Amino acid sequence: TSCTPFELMMGKILGIALVAALQIVIWAVLVIGASAFVMPLIAGADGMEAMTAAAQAASSTSEFSGLMLRFSDVSYLASLFLELLLYIVGGFLFYASMYAAIGSSVDTPQDAAQFNGIIMMPVIVAIMVIMSVMNDPNSDLVFWCSIIPFTSPIVMMARIPFGIPTWEIVVSLILLYISFILMTWVAARIFRVG
Repeated sequence: TSCTPFELMMGKILGIALVAALQIVIWAVLVIGASAFVMPLIAGADGMEAMTAAAQAASSTSEFSGLMLRFSDVSYLASLFLELLLYIVGGFLFYASMYAAIGSSVDTPQDAAQFNGIIMMPVIVAIMVIMSVMNDPNSDLVFWCSIIPFTSPIVMMARIPFGIPTWEIVVSLILLYISFILMTWVAARIFRVG
């Protein structure tokens, strides 16, 4: 009773988002630790050189070998997990605020279930656009889906390994977090009325 509806919604959403963030941090520690410490111990110095040579020989293009070397680079993996953390937390916050708005506007869970399909449609579209990312990560459709907050958490994470400009990532993240704040404000307004 002592907090505003906006503070109540923000507290609920951020509390659950911290659980998702902790899970990603655990994954990052495990993967980066394996890349930095376990793989060199298993392969040894000669084994790492052999893996690099095998990756270069496995493909006639240098793209495959570059990709293999990039995923054995600890600093690249750390930056990838940082971006993953930002997008998963931002996407979770955005979608949780939409669900909070729906939950604030209905009286029963059955009424809320009717709106679930509307919220899930952008997620389904984003998953379908990911197939286009593999063919052309810089097409207009893929670019706009990686900027629009409804699809950006999924599509942008599929684009990042292809080496996109940093400004696209920054713009996408800014729009995602601003959209989250606006949607939480809308959810709080609906909650106050309800």
